[in-house]
Amino acid sequence: MKKKGNYNGYIQAEYTPPHNWILTQKLSFVSDDIKEEEKDLLLRHEADIDSAGVITAPIGFQTNLASVPRFLWGLISPWDVARAAVIHDYLYGICVKSYGKATEFESAELRRVADDIFFIAMSSSDPEVPKWKIKACYWAVRLFGGKAAKPK
Repeated sequence: MKKKGNYNGYIQAEYTPPHNWILTQKLSFVSDDIKEEEKDLLLRHEADIDSAGVITAPIGFQTNLASVPRFLWGLISPWDVARAAVIHDYLYGICVKSYGKATEFESAELRRVADDIFFIAMSSSDPEVPKWKIKACYWAVRLFGGKAAKPK
């Protein structure tokens, strides 16, 4: 599978029990597959995305990596898609911050963009993630991620 984007490096983070990681270095992702209107939407909602389309999760950002149920770790480990999951968690954080300020349509669109970027980011992983895992993770967030994209 051809890589669709690039990361600035590997995850640099400290573990904080019971299930979180805090970035000690920025993690960035960029892809030509992210459309201009998607970049504009993210910018309007104050995501850290520059004019080249580089999305950056900042130092201090807290993530739980991929929320894969423990009983499935034999098939899909959170480490399989960890970098993509950090970027996705960051974008869902933007969804949460924007909730109530954006229209219902714009909130749904913001979540779709976050999920689509997750797909692109998983497709850009090194080592390569099998296509079936990418599709399974993508559809899991599309079907069950809505609650995480809204304030608690």
